[in-house]
Amino acid sequence: WIDEKSSEKQEVYFSFDGDTPTGEPSVDTLSHFLVEPFMPHTQEEEYYVSATCVGDNDVIYMSAEGGMEVEEGWDEKVTEVAFPITATEDEIAEKIRAMFLLM
Repeated sequence: WIDEKSSEKQEVYFSFDGDTPTGEPSVDTLSHFLVEPFMPHTQEEEYYVSATCVGDNDVIYMSAEGGMEVEEGWDEKVTEVAFPITATEDEIAEKIRAMFLLM
Protein backbone atom coordinates (compact mmCIF):
# COMPACT_ATOMS: atom_id res chain seq x y z
CA TRP A 1 0.00 0.00 0.00
CA ILE A 2 2.80 2.42 0.87
CA ASP A 3 4.62 1.61 -2.38
CA GLU A 4 1.40 2.29 -4.29
CA LYS A 5 0.61 5.58 -2.52
CA SER A 6 4.18 6.91 -2.65
CA SER A 7 4.87 6.04 -6.30
CA GLU A 8 2.40 8.49 -7.85
CA LYS A 9 0.82 11.82 -6.98
CA GLN A 10 -2.23 11.71 -4.69
CA GLU A 11 -5.14 14.12 -4.24
CA VAL A 12 -5.53 15.40 -0.67
CA TYR A 13 -8.53 17.51 0.36
CA PHE A 14 -8.38 19.95 3.27
CA SER A 15 -12.01 21.11 3.26
CA PHE A 16 -15.04 18.94 3.90
CA ASP A 17 -18.80 19.31 4.12
CA GLY A 18 -19.50 16.43 6.47
CA ASP A 19 -17.79 13.48 4.79
CA THR A 20 -17.79 15.09 1.33
CA PRO A 21 -14.57 16.78 0.16
CA THR A 22 -15.01 20.34 -1.11
CA GLY A 23 -12.80 22.73 -3.02
CA GLU A 24 -9.76 21.84 -5.02
CA PRO A 25 -7.45 19.10 -3.77
CA SER A 26 -3.75 19.56 -3.23
CA VAL A 27 -1.91 17.14 -5.51
CA ASP A 28 1.52 15.91 -4.50
CA THR A 29 3.56 12.81 -3.75
CA LEU A 30 3.12 11.40 -0.26
CA SER A 31 6.47 10.90 1.44
CA HIS A 32 5.72 10.27 5.14
CA PHE A 33 3.64 7.43 6.59
CA LEU A 34 2.82 6.39 10.14
CA VAL A 35 3.02 2.63 10.56
CA GLU A 36 2.41 0.88 13.86
CA PRO A 37 2.90 -2.82 14.51
CA PHE A 38 0.00 -4.74 16.02
CA MET A 39 0.66 -5.56 19.65
CA PRO A 40 -1.55 -8.29 21.15
CA HIS A 41 -3.38 -6.85 24.17
CA THR A 42 -6.54 -7.08 26.22
CA GLN A 43 -9.38 -4.54 26.01
CA GLU A 44 -8.35 -3.22 29.44
CA GLU A 45 -4.89 -2.34 28.06
CA GLU A 46 -6.25 -0.29 25.15
CA TYR A 47 -6.49 3.51 25.21
CA TYR A 48 -7.69 6.09 22.71
CA VAL A 49 -6.02 9.32 21.62
CA SER A 50 -6.55 11.44 18.52
CA ALA A 51 -5.88 15.01 17.46
CA THR A 52 -7.41 17.40 14.99
CA CYS A 53 -7.46 21.07 14.13
CA VAL A 54 -10.69 23.04 14.61
CA GLY A 55 -10.50 26.65 13.46
CA ASP A 56 -7.54 28.27 15.24
CA ASN A 57 -7.31 25.50 17.84
CA ASP A 58 -5.69 22.10 18.04
CA VAL A 59 -7.88 19.57 19.85
CA ILE A 60 -6.74 16.36 21.56
CA TYR A 61 -9.28 13.65 22.38
CA MET A 62 -8.30 11.11 25.05
CA SER A 63 -9.98 8.13 26.69
CA ALA A 64 -8.92 5.35 29.03
CA GLU A 65 -11.15 3.14 26.90
CA GLY A 66 -10.12 2.29 23.36
CA GLY A 67 -11.20 0.01 20.57
CA MET A 68 -14.17 0.12 18.25
CA GLU A 69 -16.46 0.85 21.21
CA VAL A 70 -14.96 4.27 22.00
CA GLU A 71 -17.54 5.99 19.80
CA GLU A 72 -20.38 4.44 21.82
CA GLY A 73 -20.99 6.94 24.58
CA TRP A 74 -18.37 9.36 23.21
CA ASP A 75 -19.52 12.24 25.44
CA GLU A 76 -19.12 10.16 28.61
CA LYS A 77 -15.87 8.40 27.68
CA VAL A 78 -13.73 10.94 25.82
CA THR A 79 -12.02 14.02 27.26
CA GLU A 80 -11.50 16.90 24.84
CA VAL A 81 -8.70 19.42 25.36
CA ALA A 82 -8.53 22.42 23.00
CA PHE A 83 -5.72 24.95 22.86
CA PRO A 84 -4.58 27.63 20.39
CA ILE A 85 -2.34 26.42 17.58
CA THR A 86 0.23 28.92 18.85
CA ALA A 87 0.37 27.36 22.36
CA THR A 88 3.77 26.30 23.69
CA GLU A 89 4.48 22.74 24.86
CA ASP A 90 4.34 23.96 28.47
CA GLU A 91 0.95 25.63 27.92
CA ILE A 92 -0.42 22.47 26.32
CA ALA A 93 0.87 20.27 29.16
CA GLU A 94 -0.64 22.61 31.77
CA LYS A 95 -4.02 22.61 30.00
CA ILE A 96 -4.05 18.78 29.91
CA ARG A 97 -3.07 18.56 33.60
CA ALA A 98 -5.77 21.06 34.56
CA MET A 99 -8.41 19.11 32.63
CA PHE A 100 -7.61 15.90 34.49
CA LEU A 101 -7.60 17.65 37.87
CA LEU A 102 -11.21 18.65 37.20
CA MET A 103 -12.25 15.05 36.65
